[in-house]
Amino acid sequence: MKEFGFVRDLGDGKAAVRWSRIFFFVGILTLGSGVALLGISYFFDVESQWKMVLPQIAAAMIYLVIAVEMQKQRIAVGRWSWRFSLAGMLWITLFVAVLQALAINIAQSTQREFAFGKKVIESIKAITQSGDTYSQSRGGRFVVVVTRADFNDEDLAEVIRAATSEGNSPCQIISMVIWGTAVTEQGLAQLESCPKLEVLSTSAGPFSESTRLKLAGLRRLKDITLDETKFTIDELSQLRSSIPHARINGR
Repeated sequence: MKEFGFVRDLGDGKAAVRWSRIFFFVGILTLGSGVALLGISYFFDVESQWKMVLPQIAAAMIYLVIAVEMQKQRIAVGRWSWRFSLAGMLWITLFVAVLQALAINIAQSTQREFAFGKKVIESIKAITQSGDTYSQSRGGRFVVVVTRADFNDEDLAEVIRAATSEGNSPCQIISMVIWGTAVTEQGLAQLESCPKLEVLSTSAGPFSESTRLKLAGLRRLKDITLDETKFTIDELSQLRSSIPHARINGR
């Protein structure tokens, strides 16, 4: 009786697929890919995109089908063979098609992100007329720095619209520096449209309760730098209480 990884020898050239091992293999592969994706996202500060691990899973499934077919042939004819059953060939064809479709989708998505990022940078620079902007390497996320004195709430609204891709995607700004501008605290409230915002630096203020509540809704916001001379101790305390998940002026 010969035992192989994914196939059991039943004798007389008959074989049975060991489905428990198949499911275990697929489960470990999926779990491992998910953990690796989350690890990369955490350590390298990139967005988690499941489509990036799907080609790896599709390729592993092609290997799995080939392994099963070869082990079945080893039992049936007594030697390793590349003669696959019709069902095996159909499964391989299916997973190859899936792999190709995923690769094309990722390539097209990357191209769209690059084109969107380039367009946004040009648009924001035209609006701000000062400072700097750039797109991060993944996901078309942006850092915006503005120091122009007459940059106002309407200009900020234009910047937010420019950094919002078509469709249902939200504003892609992750860091906003608005220092020495004419933006008011009511203008800053527009940043509620940027759920990916992580860093905010501004000389506007103090903030009303309405603005504090809108900023508190930005769950990824982790650092806020303010012009402390515009805030009383009580106002800073209220702000810290409203947005407990963010460090304000390093505290």
